[in-house]
Amino acid sequence: MVTRFTADESSHLAEYRRFRDKLLILEHAWNDFQNGVDVPNDMVKPEVLASWCRLTILNILIALAALIGSWAVGAWIPTIVNLILTKQGLATAEVVKHVSIVSMVYNLGGLIGYCSWGFIADRIGRKPAFIMCFVGASVVAPVLFFGHQSYAAYLYISPFLGYFVFAAFGGLAIYMAEVYPTHMRATGSSFCLNISRYLVALAPLWTGVLVKALGGLTIAAAAFSIMFVIGLVASFFLRETKGLKLA
Repeated sequence: MVTRFTADESSHLAEYRRFRDKLLILEHAWNDFQNGVDVPNDMVKPEVLASWCRLTILNILIALAALIGSWAVGAWIPTIVNLILTKQGLATAEVVKHVSIVSMVYNLGGLIGYCSWGFIADRIGRKPAFIMCFVGASVVAPVLFFGHQSYAAYLYISPFLGYFVFAAFGGLAIYMAEVYPTHMRATGSSFCLNISRYLVALAPLWTGVLVKALGGLTIAAAAFSIMFVIGLVASFFLRETKGLKLA
């Protein structure tokens, strides 16, 4: 037992030292670059940095589209269904029951999408998988929010919206880990996902303004759905990672 722990400790220490050495190399290379010294490391050359910045902006856009879809758009579905049923004069207990059913089928669709994205992406590629999700969400969202506002519509259509939204959301974890090399993977993926979360956190501040300006919660939800189109456009410029060996 002691021998095993000692071996594990030595392994972790060696890994830490390798990581520290890489950071020191990067720090020295960046200092040399700032001081005008010719740096052999391609990672800090301007054209390479510009390429990574472009890729990171695209990743933030698709992350924003997926997060706004799941947090800002999907989260309003129970409230909208509640308003529809309340206007029909249903008792509170019945309203709660039916809202819960819609929430369950929406999340069931999301669960299927979340679990299936990886298999689909392995089959057709990462870019086509993201394109599929954002095309689907861009079509289903207007149909749901601009169509006939009834309980049945949300019961049967919301699972499809949940599927496409959560599938794209699940794809982020796979794609972000593949698109960045090892020395940038944690920083790149964390930066894209967390910057997106910070921006999405501002969405509730605009909810009341949009509802008042546009004249209804369904129209406001549809307005936020424009992010699906932005995610779709960004998806066409993504770097395909299917079959590539991780760097």
